[in-house]
Amino acid sequence: MINRTITSLIPRARKSRLLSSAMIGVVLLVVAGTVGTADVVPTTFFGCLTAGGTLNKITTDPNNPPDCNGNSTAVSWNQVGPPGAQGPQGPAGPQGPQGPQGQTGATGPQGQTGATGPQGQTGATGPQGQTGPAGADGAVGPAGPAGPAGPAGPAGADGAAGPAGPAGPAGPAGAGLGNPGFTTNDISAPIDNTVQALGSDGFPVVAGTDNTASSNRGIWVVHCSDMTCSGKQENHVYTVGHTFLTKVSIAIGSTGFPLLAFADSNLIMLACTDASCSTHAERAIDSAVTLSTQGVRPVSVAVGTDGFPLITYVLSDGKVRVAHCGSADCLSGSTQVTAIGSVLLGPGIRVDTSVAIGVDGLGIMAFGGGGITALRCSTVDCTTQTIAVICVGCQNSTNPPFDSVSVAIGADGYPLIGYRTGGVRQAAELIHCPQVNCNGATAATVEFADGVNLGGYSWVTAGVNGHALMTYRDATNSLLRAAYCVDFACSTFHLTTVDTTNTEFSSVLTGVDGLPFVVAHSSATGQTKAFHCSNVFCVPYVRNR
Repeated sequence: MINRTITSLIPRARKSRLLSSAMIGVVLLVVAGTVGTADVVPTTFFGCLTAGGTLNKITTDPNNPPDCNGNSTAVSWNQVGPPGAQGPQGPAGPQGPQGPQGQTGATGPQGQTGATGPQGQTGATGPQGQTGPAGADGAVGPAGPAGPAGPAGPAGADGAAGPAGPAGPAGPAGAGLGNPGFTTNDISAPIDNTVQALGSDGFPVVAGTDNTASSNRGIWVVHCSDMTCSGKQENHVYTVGHTFLTKVSIAIGSTGFPLLAFADSNLIMLACTDASCSTHAERAIDSAVTLSTQGVRPVSVAVGTDGFPLITYVLSDGKVRVAHCGSADCLSGSTQVTAIGSVLLGPGIRVDTSVAIGVDGLGIMAFGGGGITALRCSTVDCTTQTIAVICVGCQNSTNPPFDSVSVAIGADGYPLIGYRTGGVRQAAELIHCPQVNCNGATAATVEFADGVNLGGYSWVTAGVNGHALMTYRDATNSLLRAAYCVDFACSTFHLTTVDTTNTEFSSVLTGVDGLPFVVAHSSATGQTKAFHCSNVFCVPYVRNR
């Protein structure tokens, strides 16, 4: 029945051309979606077909068929014909309401780790945490260096007087009755280039060199056992097996024992370990040193207020160096060597040198060469200095140069400088500096004569009365001369001849008896002679009344 009803309606609809293809497609789709396989009972559909061919009020409930009103005809069907051609895509229907949340699906597999993102900005510093408990004490560290000595405490009470000691040996004869006056004693050691200093026992210590015989070559030290050197101890302190023409300088160290400075391939300091230098030690304090062979004193040593030696020396090229030792005997510590450049000293070479310690505790040095140059150290080690060129008008006197330079400190605390002038006018001259650095100094002629070579081996000492005495050589007449300053300024002099036996390499000091003591080498006898003067003028044999 259903088949007939639908079959009979469709042709009618086609005739009336009122049944749209779209509606037919809907019916067929519904039928197609409802009918299954041939063995399944087909579903019966119920609906109303209008006169215009519109199918509506479709249902599958046989108990509630649609109510077809008006010109609509009730129809039903349970068969599906073959599908018609695909109709055009209908317009999209309105969005349906949101469906209910579906169940959470199973967790998918772990994805690959993504690339590291950029570094984020540093966060704000968090609040300070609470202080943790104190840790255990560490091990005791090493002891620190000793601190400076504290101030001296108050003196304790005097102890009880000890027993009297044994009587000491008899002292030397004093001036006056029993004083030998002017005496001459030969020193048997075969030395020349002699220098001397007053030992810590009050007796002269003489040093010199020998080059006459291979067994005697080297340096000798003679320690006098009295003020006239009638008794002495002689020691060969430096032995060499080669030609030895070097000069030596001597000073008494702060240890009370002699110090000798000289060069033998290196600049060497020899430190005696007793007053007569029967034992000693030595040390090279400047390497590869060759001293000047011009002049007579290329090296000089003095002991500064720090107790350490200060040495000045002139090299073979005429340049000057100053060495300051790092210990009292120069055998230990670091030696400070300072080159004194031509910027300070001026042009030309230097010849001879001498050093003394001024009343300000600083070294004062003098150099020969084209004139006389004074150098005052600004520090104890003489790493800085000031210079005074004294004989400005004499700077062209280089053949022969100014030499035989000797420095002493006068009674007024200002330097005294003795020397021999250079050039054609070889005279003995003496400078009394008007201040500690010798600025503004002028020279006084001690002795001059046309054609006479005067002033060689000059040596200056300050007497106990404040007046200076200078010894020097008259090479033309083979005389040992002495000049006594009549006044402190040394503007005028008393001159005398001390010896006529062709003596040279002279030096003079003021002994503990207040009288001059002169040492010189006699080229006539080959002996070194010691002269003890009987008066401050060193006039032979004359005694004061």
